[in-house]
Amino acid sequence: MDIHRNNYNYTFEEYESDIKSLKDMLSGIENIHLIAMYRGSIPIVVHLSNLLNCEMSIIKLETSNGTALNKEELKDEIEINDEGLDELLSISKKLNKGMYLKRETYKPSPTYVPQFLSNNFKETDNLVVIEDIYDTGKTIGLIQQLMKDEYSNHSVSYYSLFGNKNDVGVVYLREKNKKWISFPWER
Repeated sequence: MDIHRNNYNYTFEEYESDIKSLKDMLSGIENIHLIAMYRGSIPIVVHLSNLLNCEMSIIKLETSNGTALNKEELKDEIEINDEGLDELLSISKKLNKGMYLKRETYKPSPTYVPQFLSNNFKETDNLVVIEDIYDTGKTIGLIQQLMKDEYSNHSVSYYSLFGNKNDVGVVYLREKNKKWISFPWER
């Protein structure tokens, strides 16, 4: 049995070609500020940031065990400052509001909340979120909600190396199939 038949080995040559395509697509955006999704797109965004000579920030999803409903409880679960906690709780409550209303004794499942590890946006920056793989849309959905709620004064666009047809504005270069994608830096 071939254990690798469900893997797609994305080659370095394919990566170089895709980075050139992304660079060409993004080079016309003035005051561009790239946002990497921790961990997957960090290599991609660092590379593009160097090619485009632009700033970058990193955002990651932290896991909440689903029981934290206030700042103090959530602070025990993840490391973040008070301002960030306000944002995360607001988003988490909006996403889970329907579930809480259905049952009084409902214990929510783990919640994933976006957290900036670094954020040095300027007022005039056009933000570009880069993901390595756009698959289910859950990650981008959380990020889009954060950006809509907290950074609506910025232009925000979304790009991915691999993706699926979508109606949420994610531009992707390659169609995502059912195979597990193995990047050159992972092998």
